[in-house]
Amino acid sequence: MDRISAHEVKDRLIELIQAATQDGKQFSITSDVGNVVVLPEETYENILVTLELLSTPGLMDNINFSNCYDTEEKIEQLPQASNH
Repeated sequence: MDRISAHEVKDRLIELIQAATQDGKQFSITSDVGNVVVLPEETYENILVTLELLSTPGLMDNINFSNCYDTEEKIEQLPQASNH
């Protein structure tokens, strides 16, 4: 993630917005009063959804991992290829 001073952002704001929206770039904008991050809106929305899902009590306990085991058992049951 590129770090850019707030002073520099004043001159390059449109360029940075285009880089974020078109290329998915993320920027850390630094200043004396604190720092902020610029990232594509889609990335931000995905982060929020992920945080919401991960903060749902018991969600990870309810994920059915048995499908993974069923798939492994099915693969083991496939006929072995013969070497003719």
